[in-house]
Amino acid sequence: MGKNLIIALLIVVTTVAHSQTTLTVATNAPREGDSLVMKKVLGLQPGHIGDGNIWDFSQCEDIGTHRMKWLTSCDNKDTLDCLERSTRFRYLLQENMLLTTGHENNQTLINYDRPLPMLHFPVVMGDSIGGRFNGWGVYCENMYMGVSGYGNTVADAQGTLILPRGDTLNHVLRLRMERFTQLEIIDSIHSKTGLTEFVASRPIDYSNDYSRTTQSAKTVTEITFCWYAPGWRYPVAILTQQSGLAPLEYMYPPEDQLSQYYDMENFLMRKNQSDRRNYRSGDGFEANLITQCDLYWNDNNNSLSVDYILSSETEVSIIISNTIGAVFLCNSYSNTVSGKNSVTISCSNLPHGQFIVKIAAGDEVYVKKFNNR
Repeated sequence: MGKNLIIALLIVVTTVAHSQTTLTVATNAPREGDSLVMKKVLGLQPGHIGDGNIWDFSQCEDIGTHRMKWLTSCDNKDTLDCLERSTRFRYLLQENMLLTTGHENNQTLINYDRPLPMLHFPVVMGDSIGGRFNGWGVYCENMYMGVSGYGNTVADAQGTLILPRGDTLNHVLRLRMERFTQLEIIDSIHSKTGLTEFVASRPIDYSNDYSRTTQSAKTVTEITFCWYAPGWRYPVAILTQQSGLAPLEYMYPPEDQLSQYYDMENFLMRKNQSDRRNYRSGDGFEANLITQCDLYWNDNNNSLSVDYILSSETEVSIIISNTIGAVFLCNSYSNTVSGKNSVTISCSNLPHGQFIVKIAAGDEVYVKKFNNR
């Protein structure tokens, strides 16, 4: 059993590693005028670092919807703003780098004189970028703060993501963004002009010691996970964990991203032979190899029947794992036929609980779930 499990894990790693998602300026940089649907949900889990993740978000609870919109800043034509409800998040796209320059709402203004780099395109698995930032802030127009900290972004995981309605996305790349921010209230400053002069006069601290604080300073730790899929400009899911606050969990449904104007780069990527099989929805694209797949559970002998229809003869792999990615079975079948195929798998050695079945042919992957009762 142990030997077979090791072999199965090696097969899974090899299968995932052959196709690598790349984020580029052309396909993934935010654009002026784009408007996105944000679905606030409950149930997103980060998963583990590395290859072979199965992020099952099919059971996420939808608790609200609103929109966000990208637009050019009125203050600086080179700055791109993201308007989300009453908060305007400011970004700067310089050549191949996306930087954040602060945010503003009716209570708080945060401005980075030294912006924080978030992405350096192109981005592939294992890439990272980080740096220090500093600036100033105003709270309720009468509390002035110095702002400084450090941020880091790393593409640290990839795998398959199951959307709330059961559709699957393959070759999904997860970014982990960490930000450590120190806010220091400056009692001696009573105007924005005085604040900017004070901040400009301070030497920049290039050390990474975040333990040094004063009585008036507050340190905020924020970790954000973003899931990107080939053919979609914006993340399909975002999870933000901030010290002392409840997590913020959002889905950006791919079917709503289809409404973005003239996104030819991503349209062609979805239409491309190797990538268009990754997303199964009503966007007009159909799989070439696996045209249908169904699971049937047999209580009499504790077995699972996997029925699938192929458009042509090809080798098929069937992988069974639990919901956190541990692989229990990985079999390959080369004696398939064009048309209907059926495989019966004994599950008597599996523990009770929910499992995920991946049926793979070429670059196509069907993902299904079943309960071992």
